[in-house]
Amino acid sequence: MIHDLPLPLRLRNALAKAGFTHPAGIRDWLADPNTMPGLEDGTIPGVGDTGMKALRDWADSQSAAPAVDAVPAGRWLSQLRPIDAPTVALEANLASGRAALARIGGSVEVSTSKDALSLTLEHDLLARLDALIDVVASLPHAKEFGILVDRKIVARMALIRGLDAMERANSGKTGAEKVETKAKSADSGPEDAVPLPDPDAEVLDTPPGWSKCTPTEKIPVPEAVLHDYYTQNGWFRYWGMVDGTPIYFYWCPERRLQDLDPFPGSDKSGRKVAIQSTPWGPGHVVPVKWANS
Repeated sequence: MIHDLPLPLRLRNALAKAGFTHPAGIRDWLADPNTMPGLEDGTIPGVGDTGMKALRDWADSQSAAPAVDAVPAGRWLSQLRPIDAPTVALEANLASGRAALARIGGSVEVSTSKDALSLTLEHDLLARLDALIDVVASLPHAKEFGILVDRKIVARMALIRGLDAMERANSGKTGAEKVETKAKSADSGPEDAVPLPDPDAEVLDTPPGWSKCTPTEKIPVPEAVLHDYYTQNGWFRYWGMVDGTPIYFYWCPERRLQDLDPFPGSDKSGRKVAIQSTPWGPGHVVPVKWANS
């Protein structure tokens, strides 16, 4: 319609008043003024030189554009490119490969992140990862910090430790010596294993990765009552980093004092101190951003 054209409002009103009802009629009139009775002189009442120029520019742009409405729909459909046979075959092969991998217990994970890494693992490797979930969950830098350990966490740890072992085995060399040869003497060293506590010890050493807060460290006001509860019962405040966030918790190195109920209160959101089991005894984890009730 005339009023839908990309022209100034005054020009569109003048076109409608002059009797134009369709854009094609305007183009026909510009090509031959005799097609519109009363406008044979090539002018439109109320439209000056500027308006006529805008009208002709619009008509020229329409002439340069493909006449979509002039092409039968059937012709457009016939120009659609069909899916070629090689593409169909490739998709079928991919689907077949995924199905075969699933039958033997493997999986394929796809991510849209440019930094993501997808791995195709056999059933026995997935089973080995799953068998380590509980082991990793008991480590001091995992469960007591509130980390939910799953297959992905274990796989990430295995990848990082594997890379460390390969780099140590290669000693930073880039020569012809194969990494596999040197890796035979690069079994997990003391730095890879987390030393477990002496089962007969009455007073335990602080586990690796746990940092004890000093007596002069400032305690957040909302946690003051909570802190007094633990210190009065012989427990100490510790902290560690999880994904860049400091996590605070309480722990007692004396086995005889470890059987302590968690702080009975809660913050204003209803959150309570969580108990996390570790080989060194329970740790009581304070929820992040604890606030007074």
